[in-house]
Amino acid sequence: MKKLLFLCVLISIVCFAQYVRVPFTKVSGGSTPTVVQPCVGTGGFGSLTCVFGGNDTTGNAILLTGWTNGPSPGVPTMTGATFSQVTGSCGGGTTSFQQYFFYATGITGGQTTVTWSVPGWSIELHGIEVHNLLSGPDGSLSCAAGSTAGSPISSGTSGAPSGNDIALAGARQDTTGTTFTVNSPYTQLGNPGDNFVSSYNTVSSATTAQYAYTGSNGNPYESGVMLFR
Repeated sequence: MKKLLFLCVLISIVCFAQYVRVPFTKVSGGSTPTVVQPCVGTGGFGSLTCVFGGNDTTGNAILLTGWTNGPSPGVPTMTGATFSQVTGSCGGGTTSFQQYFFYATGITGGQTTVTWSVPGWSIELHGIEVHNLLSGPDGSLSCAAGSTAGSPISSGTSGAPSGNDIALAGARQDTTGTTFTVNSPYTQLGNPGDNFVSSYNTVSSATTAQYAYTGSNGNPYESGVMLFR
């Protein structure tokens, strides 16, 4: 009788165990930010647009860098996106142009056009759409200025990247028509034959966040790089 009772209890435990769900916690793996598409605005006066080749995607991020000689640049606008300005700006050379960086995360998709207005002043704007951007700026803005021809421009770094970051870099020379060489492994955005140029790169170490450009002559230049994660 005892053996029969024990057997019944054992069968009950086994059967019950088949229907007990063990709690499961999903562990999220790291995701590498990837560039989806670029936009390059033509230099303008007062207002310009930076147009992507196709509609942007919900949940992605937009990263921008722009130059203006205006004293109060404001932030660009885009339907379904709210831009923030990275603290600080980069400037140098012999003019009053400053380079700024902007970002918007968690965008609502279906748009192609970013607009930037700085009434009464000259402006230039370049940008990229990024998938898997986790938060936003990683570190602080880093700037460089000088006039050394034929050697890489060190924009420094924004601190060691926290992982696989997107480095958005830009450079400017005071003389129109001068040339920048976009150094590997950066990918060109702006026209390097223009005096405004920008590029991007996925970086995982501080050293690869430097040396995006080589200047062609001794004209004064300024350069900036910002890391995003």
